[in-house]
Amino acid sequence: MLHTRIPPHILCASALMLYALSPAHAQSSDLEASSWRFQLTPYVWTPSLRGSITVSPSLPTAHVSEPFSDIWKDLHASAFLNATARKDRYVLHLDMSHVSLHKSASLPAGFPLEAKARIKQTSVSVLGGYNWELSANDSLDAMVGARWWNVRSSVEAQPLLPETRLSKRFTDPILAVRWRHQFNPQWSTLLYADAGGFGVGSHATWQVLATVNYQVREQLYLSLGYRQLNVDYRKDAQRMDLRLGGPILGLTMQF
Repeated sequence: MLHTRIPPHILCASALMLYALSPAHAQSSDLEASSWRFQLTPYVWTPSLRGSITVSPSLPTAHVSEPFSDIWKDLHASAFLNATARKDRYVLHLDMSHVSLHKSASLPAGFPLEAKARIKQTSVSVLGGYNWELSANDSLDAMVGARWWNVRSSVEAQPLLPETRLSKRFTDPILAVRWRHQFNPQWSTLLYADAGGFGVGSHATWQVLATVNYQVREQLYLSLGYRQLNVDYRKDAQRMDLRLGGPILGLTMQF
């Protein structure tokens, strides 16, 4: 079960988006001769983890490296959802993800202890923007929005280093582009990239996503690709530099 507190403004925006993506709302839009188009994508993401955590200036920096081969052993919880709504040339985009990992960590020389790190990362991205049809087979979305983070980490190395926790909630402004190319009626590719932070919430955050998509049947698509999500948070002597990347498998429903 996912336990995290999402700010009201992010929760409201997410609820409105999901309401817009409900079949009942789509039917009412049809009755009103609306041109809204919707898609909902639950997906599976199995990221490797790289990064470092500094919870206090008096404590050493813990370095975490989690290869893909160990992800199932150390992954404790995950949940992922992506949604898009379009009307004319306007586009709304929502992405929610949650990952919880428990992993051994390494400490600098002089600390010959086996450390344990626990990391819980929840992010909610809400964006809006404009679409350009570049050609009959190419489409580009340019979007602006925000990504809300809830990142909790802890490091311990018994008996000398008791568990020390670092928990941060912050919101990053982000800029994003998404390009889609249609090879034929059944096959397409999608490339997505965003960047943000700019010192407002985190020092920097960025994300890239690339998928190959296959139309299984009308309004149902299967996607396979790769996703990388990074965040570098710095405040005073505290720092969390986390890099998650790995394969992604999604099922998109359009209505």
